[in-house]
Amino acid sequence: ISIVYTVDQGQKAYVERIDIRGNDKTRDYVIRREFDLSEGDAFNQVMIQRAKRRLERLGFFEKVEIATAPGAEPDQVVLIVDVVEKSTGEFSIGAGYTTGGEDTGVSLEGSITERNFLGRGQFLKLALGGTAKSRTYTLSFTEPYFLGYRIAAGFDLFKNSNNYTGYDLERTGGTVRFGLPISDRLSSQIAYNFVQDEYVDDDVPP
Repeated sequence: ISIVYTVDQGQKAYVERIDIRGNDKTRDYVIRREFDLSEGDAFNQVMIQRAKRRLERLGFFEKVEIATAPGAEPDQVVLIVDVVEKSTGEFSIGAGYTTGGEDTGVSLEGSITERNFLGRGQFLKLALGGTAKSRTYTLSFTEPYFLGYRIAAGFDLFKNSNNYTGYDLERTGGTVRFGLPISDRLSSQIAYNFVQDEYVDDDVPP
C-alpha cells in the first residue's frame, strides 16, 4: 500500500492590529504586554491562546474573549480582545478581644488592597493593626513588569511597636524582592530582608 500525504498550509496571515474593548479601568498596555506577538507579526493561534490564559490569570477580568476579523488585505487579520472587568479592590476590618497575658484587651485591624492599582496592573496593600500595647503598620507594593520585562519587583515595609513590662520594643524593617519567570506557571524569587530592633528601658529616663 502506498500512501501520500499532501499538506497545503495556505496563505500566511499577519496581525494588522490588536483592538481592545471593555477595559474602562485597565490600561491598554497592561493587556497588550501579555501577548508575545504584536502588529505586523505572523498570526499564531498558539500564542493567542497563551495570551488569553495569561489575561485570565491576572484576576482583573470576569471574562476574556479573543476573536479575529478580516484585515485591510487578504493576508491580514485583526485581533479583537473583549474583556469584562471586575472589582480588584478589597477592604477588610476586624476586631477581637484577648484575655490573659500582657496584651489583654481589644484588638483592631484593617487593610486596603488593590490588585490593579490605577489600572496599571500593580499590587498595593496597606494594613494597620493595634491593641492597647502594640501597633502594626504594613505597606506592600509589586510591579509585575519591572522596566518593561516580565520580572516582578516589589517591596514590603513594616513597623511594629510593642510595650512590654519594663521595656518597649520598636521593630522596623522591609523586604526588596524580585520574581524571575521560569515558565508561564513557574517562577523563582530572590529577596533581601532588613530588620532593625530598638529597645527602650522604661526605668531609664529619656
